[in-house]
Amino acid sequence: MENIVDSLTDATRPTFLIGEVPPMEGTTPGAAQEICTKFVNRARSIPVDGYIIYDIQDEESRSSEPRPFPFRQLTDPSGYAALVRATSGKPTV
Repeated sequence: MENIVDSLTDATRPTFLIGEVPPMEGTTPGAAQEICTKFVNRARSIPVDGYIIYDIQDEESRSSEPRPFPFRQLTDPSGYAALVRATSGKPTV
C-alpha cells in the first residue's frame, strides 16, 4: 500500500480517489461489511489509489431554509473508513 501523501504529492502521475458515504446509522456490522465489499468490488474495475469516506453532518445553523428532505444520520465515518481500508488494502481519507 503506497502512502497516500506520497501519491498526492507525486507530480509525475495523477492520483485517483473515489468517494463513498458511510451506511445509515443502525446498519448492522454484517450489512456494513456487505455494503463495503460491494463498493470495493465495483471500484476494482477502475484504477483507484484510495478512497475518501465522507463525513456528512446536518449543519442546521448554516441556513434558515427548511431542508428539502429529512436529514438521516450515518454511521461513524472513521469506522467505515477502517472497514474500507481493511477490505480494499488501499488508503482511506
